[in-house]
Amino acid sequence: MKIRKVIRVNVLNIVVWAVFFIIWAAGMSSNVYWSVTRQLLTMIFMTFGLMIQMISGVLDLSFAAEISASTCIGACLLRTGMPLAPAMAAVLVCHLGLGALKGFLVASLRVNPVIITLALQIIVSNLSGLFTGDHMVIFNRKDVYASHAFWLSLFVLAVVSSLFLCFFLKRTYYGKYLRMLGENPAAVRESGLNHMAIRMIISMAASVFYGIAAMILLFITSSGSSSNGSHYLYPVIAAACMGGISFLNGRGKVFGAWLGTLSAVMFMHIIVILGIQSSFETILEGLIIIISILLAVKTANN
Repeated sequence: MKIRKVIRVNVLNIVVWAVFFIIWAAGMSSNVYWSVTRQLLTMIFMTFGLMIQMISGVLDLSFAAEISASTCIGACLLRTGMPLAPAMAAVLVCHLGLGALKGFLVASLRVNPVIITLALQIIVSNLSGLFTGDHMVIFNRKDVYASHAFWLSLFVLAVVSSLFLCFFLKRTYYGKYLRMLGENPAAVRESGLNHMAIRMIISMAASVFYGIAAMILLFITSSGSSSNGSHYLYPVIAAACMGGISFLNGRGKVFGAWLGTLSAVMFMHIIVILGIQSSFETILEGLIIIISILLAVKTANN
């Protein structure tokens, strides 16, 4: 029964992996594996941040817009000649501020968090669009991202982050509060706990990972724009859903985040290799999200 349950939950992952390896057997370029690795290490931090929010019962639709806005800020600061460390600190502070605001609004306004994050997504994306227009803010930097040392450092950071999240979710009070918020937010409000402080801390913790992802995008593209992170909204949500992370019942594991992100990256490469149009890619990602949620609900009910 347990094996059957695992197969049912991971049916989409199994299908994606099967298609990917069939294409590999047909003669896939060796460069694809390096591309998959780089994309995985870029997306995993976004999935970590989204996982924290989803476990607490919040489907965060604003993270991609926040990443785009912070890359604009970071690129402008680097373009003026600011040293790397304070510029990256400014990017992180930007995300922490937005995270605190998001947590405050979710705790204060007794409405579905999806409405709040959608509103923030619209506001932040349009503000960054007014700031930069359709232009990219380009700065000069060394091609450190092209070196294997850069990506090895990111891998080490991702592993350390995974260990931290495992400890945070299982061994800390805030990890327990996180799951309580996802399972029964009304009970948390009535328990006497500082609901607003918990929401703000959780949202700021997620924002740290969004900030790391924004820094990676800055290094990769050497630019900032209002659309820098927008391409990752649906793939990262799909990755979280494929990894068994649910905003409906406070469930989610770090291993699931890795598994779902790897499957999402493989899916994106399958789309490119097969030459499928981007509009169909978005449709397929939407179907993946719906099917993943339905499978999670069915498994939870059983």
